[in-house]
Amino acid sequence: MFTRMLNGVRNGELGFRGIASEHDMGKMNCAFDKKRIWARGLLVECPFKTPLEDCPLKEVRELSIKQRIAKVDEMSDADLDTVLSHHWECQAKRENKK
Repeated sequence: MFTRMLNGVRNGELGFRGIASEHDMGKMNCAFDKKRIWARGLLVECPFKTPLEDCPLKEVRELSIKQRIAKVDEMSDADLDTVLSHHWECQAKRENKK
């Protein structure tokens, strides 16, 4: 399910977290909140109406809205990056096929 795709993220395979100033941390928190808002929207419905088989949110969308929101609220920044990156890549592929 969704957590299988995120295992690589939890193992630290997708990036480096450096030391940031307080100002940078404020910016990152704002970006983190925006990522969470994007992910919540994607959990409501696939923008293309029919998700592809490899969509990490496909099974999660079968949960109640309350459970979906809870899933997003539990996600780390790395988890959100994984979901959003998958979405943007999928969107680019689908738009280029038109």
